[in-house]
Amino acid sequence: KYGKGTVEVSLLHAGDHVRVTVEDEGDGFPDTYPKPTGTGLGMRLVKSYSGYGSAAVSIEKREGKSCIHVRFKL
Repeated sequence: KYGKGTVEVSLLHAGDHVRVTVEDEGDGFPDTYPKPTGTGLGMRLVKSYSGYGSAAVSIEKREGKSCIHVRFKL
């Protein structure tokens, strides 16, 4: 829905969790993202189901790229 250009999705098994990474050629994320209280129903569900709460989501700010990581407990 929000991706731009080539969208890459990868999974990494890391012991007790899986890290899902989504990267695209978008403009990046605003400085206030992700908000601690969640930005909508989707983000609240991700944080709830991940088992890590607000620590589940991290982003990388790179020039010309948008990259978000989400951890899920196994």
